[in-house]
Amino acid sequence: MSFLWRFVAWGAPAFLIAWLIQAPYEHWIGGLAAGLAAPRGAQIEILDLELFFPFDLGVFVALCLASSWAPRASRWKAIALGLPVLIVVEILVLFFSFKILMATGSSEYALRLVNGICRLEGLMAAAIVWGSFLARGPLLLQGSSRLFSIRRPGPLA
Repeated sequence: MSFLWRFVAWGAPAFLIAWLIQAPYEHWIGGLAAGLAAPRGAQIEILDLELFFPFDLGVFVALCLASSWAPRASRWKAIALGLPVLIVVEILVLFFSFKILMATGSSEYALRLVNGICRLEGLMAAAIVWGSFLARGPLLLQGSSRLFSIRRPGPLA
């Protein structure tokens, strides 16, 4: 089975879990980041938060589990080490997003910037953390398990 099919197979249950925990996870991580970003003696009130952050965690887990070129123990170790890293990155992104919004008065441009940062961070961080743990060989096109293959034309007749 190719990497992409394994990724889809692991991604489906990871998506379902992320979907089920999205609201409580976003309230938890948003409250934590707001508490860190709020000026001393002040409180940031979050009215609506839609980050899709648990989905990046699901993508990361699916990428790790689909990486069959790595031993099973290495994949679980990558998950155990990578998830806390991703959660810290999410908290930092929210912290700086709240700071940007406070500094700009939540202008339309600042809201779009923060929205873009949050959306882009999720997938980029998942891919980078996965790559730092498990993707070295396949991304260098080594071994039989490759993300993609390069076909070279044969000699001309």
